[in-house]
Amino acid sequence: MTDHVSLRRDRPAALALLLGLSLACLSWQSATQVGLDSPGIDVSTMTPVPLALENGAGTYDLWSAIEETGAAALQIKDIDFLPIRAVGQRAVDALRLDRPSTAGVGSAAPSIRLPKRGSLYRVRRDTRTGILHVDASGLARMVLEVPDVGGQPSLLDGLGVSWRGDNALVATTVAAGGDIYMLDLVGLGSTKLLSANVGPLAIDADSLRVSRRAAWLTADGDLWCATDPASGNLSLKLPLVPGDALPELVQSRNGESVAVYYEEAPGERRLVVASRNGGTTVITKQASDYSLPGLDDPLGPWVALSPDGGMVAFMTRESPWHGKWSHEIFVREVGSAQPVLKVTEEPSFPVYIDNVGVLGFVHDRVLTFFAGDEFLSGIPAEDGVGAADWFAADFKGGKTQPVVKNLTGTSGDPVPPFDQPGQLSFKEVLVDPLAERFLLTGAPVAGAADFLVSTAIDPDDWDTTAQELLTGVVGDVQLVGAGSEVLVVSPDHGDDCEDELAVDLLRPLDDTLAGMWSVTSLDDDETMDRIVGRGGVVGTVIDTGWKRKPAFILGSTGQLVTVGLKAPEVSPLIRVGDAGRMTFGFGPVGGPYQFVSVDVDRNATLLAVPATKGFPLH
Repeated sequence: MTDHVSLRRDRPAALALLLGLSLACLSWQSATQVGLDSPGIDVSTMTPVPLALENGAGTYDLWSAIEETGAAALQIKDIDFLPIRAVGQRAVDALRLDRPSTAGVGSAAPSIRLPKRGSLYRVRRDTRTGILHVDASGLARMVLEVPDVGGQPSLLDGLGVSWRGDNALVATTVAAGGDIYMLDLVGLGSTKLLSANVGPLAIDADSLRVSRRAAWLTADGDLWCATDPASGNLSLKLPLVPGDALPELVQSRNGESVAVYYEEAPGERRLVVASRNGGTTVITKQASDYSLPGLDDPLGPWVALSPDGGMVAFMTRESPWHGKWSHEIFVREVGSAQPVLKVTEEPSFPVYIDNVGVLGFVHDRVLTFFAGDEFLSGIPAEDGVGAADWFAADFKGGKTQPVVKNLTGTSGDPVPPFDQPGQLSFKEVLVDPLAERFLLTGAPVAGAADFLVSTAIDPDDWDTTAQELLTGVVGDVQLVGAGSEVLVVSPDHGDDCEDELAVDLLRPLDDTLAGMWSVTSLDDDETMDRIVGRGGVVGTVIDTGWKRKPAFILGSTGQLVTVGLKAPEVSPLIRVGDAGRMTFGFGPVGGPYQFVSVDVDRNATLLAVPATKGFPLH
């Protein structure tokens, strides 16, 4: 350790005097002032870190640095970051590591986080808009660039990304050609134009869905499909029923089918399931005001398609009961002549169920959903779900009538009839990062305690009951995904009555160290943000109001470890790599920043990049 410190104590000390920083606890290693391809440096076993650095021209230059040595090289010049979002993903899956998700909304560099690590960024360079792909290893490349028209970005901001993160769909504006491209994110980086055989399309970015088997979109009210997106064009146009195809498509897990509403007039919709082989099933014969899928809603979705596309579930409202609408769930076998089947039927379910959400299939023939009651709970449907439990309807074995179970059982009724109200109340549902359980937060009635409920979502663990992880908390609970862990920030649930925030670490359900561990409490003038995680290590920044303190949270112990640096300003984004090192910039307010890579033992390497404002990419 002594030799390690002596290597670089001169330069960091000078920086500290210049910038007014506290660096006393850090051990420093030399930043290698060479290029990445310099002789004698083996980068094959090292970790590249992409950094976006301001260049003085109002744009960013993209650099790549080795976090272990500091060696760096310039990769791409003069880019600007634009808004981007992942479309077609359920809000309840925002924490999952095996699903793409939108990240950094409102930040300097919005991105789409990919399931196999890495990210996508929408950028402009000169007069072109492109997609920048940072892969799992940290290497960055442009996978598509299209000339802008009239000074406006040529690419739409919504991208459809496959659940595996292998492919992405991106569309251009009508002015830029009205085209659709499929991006290969794991192979040789090829880009396939799927619309060469059709004229310019007014593509709705919200409709983009893609898998290895099919690519789907809506344009000008029509539903289109590329049945072989890796090599073919848009080949199937499906004007199935009267009206316009709405863009919120619900895709089956195998990618071969989508559920889509066709709307003839406001509130007059029919639900249709279409498959890549051209087969279609009109699920609802009569047009009505069926609930839209609600993929972006914290209590949605209200339409679900089974993994194999063979069964569809949807919610509708039936006539008012005592002045209130009754929310009901129906299912139908796709391609079958059988009529729709009402799942929430009397006498199994009481007539007053009027608050239903989070429809999903955990098996090709097993539907799960939450159901509660607005009147008994006092919670309006637009604010949350109350007096609720979580149910499963099992159609396996060719059943025409499902076997229904109450999985959480808080009402005391594990099997029908479900006469007693459940005890769950919440305003948001999230699946944890490893898709092991639901996390429920927030009882939206005055004075009620926010809490988390852990309940297994694997069919083999259905005997797991609901578990309160936080109790006696009044106020909002914030859940932040950090790798396989979840950081839980809530009003301090201790007994000291201080105005503080409690920070807890929720570990994976099947981990030998499973549970929720207390990490720290933040004073009322402190905040914690820039939370990222990888490899059992969480990186974050604690803001004291006058200094910023980068810190680690160790997944193995829940221990908070500050890196020994306090700076007036830390870069707006930080990065944690596979080796558990945290990379960030630090400096005076307004910059410039020095960029550093630090491990949990506080060994730090300065990166050989220009001193300027900027941030690492994920």
